[in-house]
Amino acid sequence: EPANWVPKEASALVIGNWDFSDALGSVGGLYDGFLDEEGAFKRTLNDFKVDPDMQLDIVKLVGLLDNRLTIASAVERPIAETSERVVIGIPVKGEPEFVFESLRRATNGQVISLGGIKVIEVDPAAMEEELPEDGLFIPGDFEMEEEEEEEEPAFQLFAKKYFVVHGGNLLIANNKGYLRKLLSQKKSKLASAPDYI
Repeated sequence: EPANWVPKEASALVIGNWDFSDALGSVGGLYDGFLDEEGAFKRTLNDFKVDPDMQLDIVKLVGLLDNRLTIASAVERPIAETSERVVIGIPVKGEPEFVFESLRRATNGQVISLGGIKVIEVDPAAMEEELPEDGLFIPGDFEMEEEEEEEEPAFQLFAKKYFVVHGGNLLIANNKGYLRKLLSQKKSKLASAPDYI
């Protein structure tokens, strides 16, 4: 049965299982092998944990995520490249405030409010604008080559990301308006839709 946050208007739904803790352990072996240094991954995780600015206990955070993974999407009209609305949901086993704060620190996102609910907004474009310009210039005798035309950045489904821990679930969305609508829904659940039943 779909999770209770999945809206009735969902156009696609994928439900699966992913053992996040086991996956983290497997990454450790790859990380150590890539660096050719046994224990490198454990040291890196510990560095994140003890760093005063980060204070991120990744092992605990991952351990609080359930193995059930739900991806629901919908499409807003008019149909365009940016029409798809996607929400990824993972049940949280406990300590929702810890999960929220850990994600805020890990993503360096801004906390906003959607209908009175705290949400982390991550906008890479805004972060790039805030970075100071390097301002370094190395003089030399060279001719400026013809300016290359700037390519338009490729479309990214999750160019902006919104994280919220609500109703026992971690939700990750790609659109603020759609997430607001989803958080404010009362009974429009997919599980009760006649066509789904």
